[in-house]
Amino acid sequence: TDKVNIWREVSSSGSGLVEPDDAPGVERLLRRFHALSSDERSQMGRRARATFLDRFEVGKASASINAACLDAIQAHERRPAVVAPG
Repeated sequence: TDKVNIWREVSSSGSGLVEPDDAPGVERLLRRFHALSSDERSQMGRRARATFLDRFEVGKASASINAACLDAIQAHERRPAVVAPG
């Protein structure tokens, strides 16, 4: 459902089905999944694995977090110093 933190990645990569997190949404998810052919389910599974390895595997995820931290540090270092009146 759209309450899972990675729903945007799941949806955009075709790695799964996403609907609102309510009873009608869950019903649609079940109906949509049931309507998929065996081949479509297999393709979705392959895309899900590729998305996981590309975006969420521990090495990739930690590299992404590290890069974000470095960007924040560099942005902080570029800020002009604020001198308190004294």
